Amino acid sequence: MNAIKILAPAFGAAFLIGAAHAEPVGTMTSVEGEVFALRGNETITLSAGDELLANDRVVAREAANATIDAYGCASTLNSGAMISVNDSMCGAEPISFGYAQAEGFAFSNFFITAALIATPAIIGIAISESDDDDPVSP
Repeated sequence: MNAIKILAPAFGAAFLIGAAHAEPVGTMTSVEGEVFALRGNETITLSAGDELLANDRVVAREAANATIDAYGCASTLNSGAMISVNDSMCGAEPISFGYAQAEGFAFSNFFITAALIATPAIIGIAISESDDDDPVSP
């Protein structure tokens, strides 16, 4: 019985803290195309007027645009971009998935191609240097 009296306030405080984090911090002002929020383990399709919670990650799919009003500023999200809804989002540039994928692809292809071209040359040099018939002195 004493354990219940001791633990009850702790559970009540945890519930209130969890409820405080679920308060909206912004709204979707406009949505064109397919825009969604990643909230914890959920994916939520967004429409104009939908509320956003702290730490939502809002993603605009290809050919989609959206405007977010949160933390006292408006952020525009263009096609293929994502922004995290947090107190540092004002003035932050959304992440563009198209640019990141293109840059990453080109960068990795360059090094793979260079490695494929250079490998036979490196092996050839190593073999020619170790294949001399000069005696080795003790």
